[in-house]
Amino acid sequence: MAGKKKAEPPVTLEALRDTCVAIAFSVKRGEMTATNANAMTNALRSAIYAEQMRLNRDRADAGGTEDLNKGCTRELSQDAKDKLDEIYKAMAGIE
Repeated sequence: MAGKKKAEPPVTLEALRDTCVAIAFSVKRGEMTATNANAMTNALRSAIYAEQMRLNRDRADAGGTEDLNKGCTRELSQDAKDKLDEIYKAMAGIE
């Protein structure tokens, strides 16, 4: 067993994003207060940031010479942009 890496749980940016959407809809349905939703969303934002930094580190390690501050960031996909718009509309109460 020596030399084996620990298996990491499958945490992805998409799963964290979807959790933010679920929180927004919980507020809209009245199942959660806006204050609690804001606190949970802030915690998820930290998790999203940590996951992005881990992905950047892994990409840099795989490339060997890539700088962490350049070349590792990507533009958001249209799907991600649509989900973020959906979160905004749900939190703002826009139909």
